[in-house]
Amino acid sequence: MEITSPLPDRPLWAALSPDDSEAAAVGRQLVVTRHPLDPPADGAGPTGPRPLAGHESTVYRAIYTPNGQALATVSGDTTLRLWDLTTGQSLFRLQLPTANRDASPLWDFDLTCTTDQSACWIAVP
Repeated sequence: MEITSPLPDRPLWAALSPDDSEAAAVGRQLVVTRHPLDPPADGAGPTGPRPLAGHESTVYRAIYTPNGQALATVSGDTTLRLWDLTTGQSLFRLQLPTANRDASPLWDFDLTCTTDQSACWIAVP
């Protein structure tokens, strides 16, 4: 698969949606960019990149929920955000505690949900 839109920055991470319809690219631009991989020929769906803005530092990783309706991201601003992909709005922002005087970047995390997706858990280092 190829993302046809030019990226303003070299991505640090890209995640593929569960239905393979889009990829979320993250990097130094502080914005998560959703790229449709197979835009509909009739123009009924998104045809270009769609940004999710809100992080205040480099975004390091993104993980889609199993149903593809939300996207979790982590950033060097030591926050984790969960995005509603229907509205493009942040559902919640979790400020992670740090024992360091300077905030340490959050490089990794994991997301898992129950089979019926009635509950999800996020694990951070």
